[in-house]
Amino acid sequence: MPGHGEEPKAEKIPGNGEVFYTSSLATFKRIAVDMATCKTLALGDVCEQVGKCPEPVCAGDTMYNDTKVESLCGMCVLAGEQSEAGASGGGLGCFALDAMVGVEGRGAVAVADIAAGDKIVATGPDGSPEYSRVVFTHAHVDAMPTVRLAVAGDVMELTEAHQVPVYTEECGSSYCAAAKLVKARQVAAGDRLYVSDGERSTVQTVLTTSAGTAHVKYIVTEAGNLVVNGVVASVFSTMAKHLETLPFYTLDSLFPGIFEWSPVKAALYSVLESPALQRAELVVDMVASSKTAVMMPQRAAAFGFAAGSV
Repeated sequence: MPGHGEEPKAEKIPGNGEVFYTSSLATFKRIAVDMATCKTLALGDVCEQVGKCPEPVCAGDTMYNDTKVESLCGMCVLAGEQSEAGASGGGLGCFALDAMVGVEGRGAVAVADIAAGDKIVATGPDGSPEYSRVVFTHAHVDAMPTVRLAVAGDVMELTEAHQVPVYTEECGSSYCAAAKLVKARQVAAGDRLYVSDGERSTVQTVLTTSAGTAHVKYIVTEAGNLVVNGVVASVFSTMAKHLETLPFYTLDSLFPGIFEWSPVKAALYSVLESPALQRAELVVDMVASSKTAVMMPQRAAAFGFAAGSV
């Protein structure tokens, strides 16, 4: 350990990588290991222990009103999604780049050309069409396994775990916010999805489903949904649902339009190309530490974050 006033020094340990001191007063060392090992060391069995609580901590209807707990639940849920995706050959992502969405003032535009700040066609809580601002987008580098859902004379192609609203009795023949969400790969021919013609939403039957592979883009809107090739879809690419998008909405509420800034987009690019759990950990960590990195610490503190606490 460096003495008082000395600069921190890195130490080489044969076969174990490099050890870094965090400061001259640090009492802990961090060994440079691969991310998979880091995740194991960081989370340990915390997800398993949370799952043993008498009250379901991470259930949507009993979620503790604590941002740190929500972030932890998001990591645990995404960890499960990552394992399941790996086992099934699936992956995280969103919509095929050649899918079409309606953009205010521009008409039909390919998903590949959608950017943060655009206003695209979405569906209101009562099923009526509306334009919703795009909060965040990310186009993945690698092609991913997809599901093609043929409905209403068109095909919506999206990643396997992406959440799709299906016909729900509470909503009836028009989409509503209470519509049940299921994974795209669980949708079968004969199931009913909600579609929008620009004036209203209706129910249409899925004619066929098929597997594919495509380059995809992740899109988050203020409305929490969007209309892709005429089909109403959620913004959620995993079962984590709102926990998955929480970091993006939090940062955007603190600093509106932050994801339109080139430096921020560049910084997030490598983060979002990492596996799912790494994405959740690093983005949530960025939110947690934002109050010390920007000039609005009071507003960030209101969200209950402590820098470096994730």
